[in-house]
Amino acid sequence: RHYYDGDEWMNKIAMEGNYLDATEFVNLVLALDTIMGIKNFLVKSRDLYPELFRLAEPVLITTRLTDMIRQKIDDKAMVKDSASPELGRVRKRVRDEQGRLRRLADQLFRQAVAERWIPEGALPTFRDGRVVLPILAEHKRKLKGFILDESATGQTVFMEPAEMLDANNEIRDLEHAEKRE
Repeated sequence: RHYYDGDEWMNKIAMEGNYLDATEFVNLVLALDTIMGIKNFLVKSRDLYPELFRLAEPVLITTRLTDMIRQKIDDKAMVKDSASPELGRVRKRVRDEQGRLRRLADQLFRQAVAERWIPEGALPTFRDGRVVLPILAEHKRKLKGFILDESATGQTVFMEPAEMLDANNEIRDLEHAEKRE
């Protein structure tokens, strides 16, 4: 179980600028655990399987690499916030900015509901990774902002209010910084 051929990974990282993604690192850990398990079994069973033991003798693997990977990536192939100090800082800033955007969106949404610009039962939503408000098409000129999408019927437009533009842009920039880190 969990033996993956490492040739594909080696070919991938041999090219400058390429790297393994988190899922590949999880598979690497699983493969190394499998190899270590086989090696341990053959060491314990060397009298039963002397030729297999002899073939496995040159394999020198410790848990050092798997421990290092597990410190950075969880079992669900998510890079941990603690993988680097910079990643922790960036993710905290993302969460803070998302909270600020959520509060701003709620405030603007309540104002738009009070003005009856929002369709019945509608809520703020996401379009193209940005928080937007659903606005009845006949009121779209009453709210300053950018139309990112419209409903299939054309009765509702999805607007990014101008006040939310900076926060949405900051989140997008931070997400790119997170990806780079």
